[in-house]
Amino acid sequence: MHKSFLLILCFSTFLLSFSNEKVKENKQDYAQIFNQLICRLNVHPDDQKIKKKIKETYFQAIDYYQSEIDRILMSQDSLKWTKTLDVMQQINGLSEEIIYNSAVSELICDPKIYTTEIDDAKQRAVSEIYNAGTHSLQAGTRKSAKEAYSCFVKAYQLSPKFKDVATKIQEAKNMAVLNVVVEKVAAYAENKNLISTRFYETFLNKLQSDFLNEGFINIYSITEAKQRKIDPVDWSVRISFIDFEIGESSVFDNITSYNIYGVTEIKIFSPNENKDILNTRIPGQYVWKSYQNNSGSDLQSLFDSYSMSMIDQVFDLLEGFIKKSN
Repeated sequence: MHKSFLLILCFSTFLLSFSNEKVKENKQDYAQIFNQLICRLNVHPDDQKIKKKIKETYFQAIDYYQSEIDRILMSQDSLKWTKTLDVMQQINGLSEEIIYNSAVSELICDPKIYTTEIDDAKQRAVSEIYNAGTHSLQAGTRKSAKEAYSCFVKAYQLSPKFKDVATKIQEAKNMAVLNVVVEKVAAYAENKNLISTRFYETFLNKLQSDFLNEGFINIYSITEAKQRKIDPVDWSVRISFIDFEIGESSVFDNITSYNIYGVTEIKIFSPNENKDILNTRIPGQYVWKSYQNNSGSDLQSLFDSYSMSMIDQVFDLLEGFIKKSN
């Protein structure tokens, strides 16, 4: 009994493996193969082998795609009509290649074209995708909202007037967007509060440009957030320069140098969670040089130069964290 069971199990595993290999073998990109054959025929219009191969490939593709449609429609897949529509469009794409090429249309006189069937599949697909989007939206997370947004956009592309799909797109987008505000934090040195406007403006522009086309992350300054009445603010970014210290100056060959030290603290506070979700520090050192006998060596200028020297490190760290968390 035990040996028989093992033999059956091994044979079943072999059949499954063989079946999977056949599926991989059959899942060819027929559109690409067909297009390549047509290109070859255009170059060699009298080549009988190419003509034969074109006919064989087309009918193989039709058989394969039809079996895919049957398999999909027999399944319990919640998006079976969406996938069926995709296969029908691939078949129609092949057939259009034939219709618009006189040499190929002589070889295949009656290419398969879905018309009323594809309209029916499209309506069913729209309903499927819309329902999938609604289900994802109800989950209430940013990730599920992004999935919902993708579904609603696809539904809109198929049928712009379907139910309230346009409204649902905006609803999902609003739920999926991460609103990030970058705050200015003063540094304290030699009994003075120092803020590098140059650093914050450069850093903010760099961050906004980087996420401009991302679609689901908005970066604001405090002023912009208030003007646009951004609510909720998901993350508040605070970049602080602490332990800012200017070492002894030195003069060599009319060049004045200052060794500047400090620590850059990066915090991201989440109001929803009421806690810091990022809290890290980067130590820094910068050598400031003046070629004009101490000219421009006031405290603010030194602080501006030091803070700008840290901008790439701060940006890389923050960019990586946002992308990873998104």
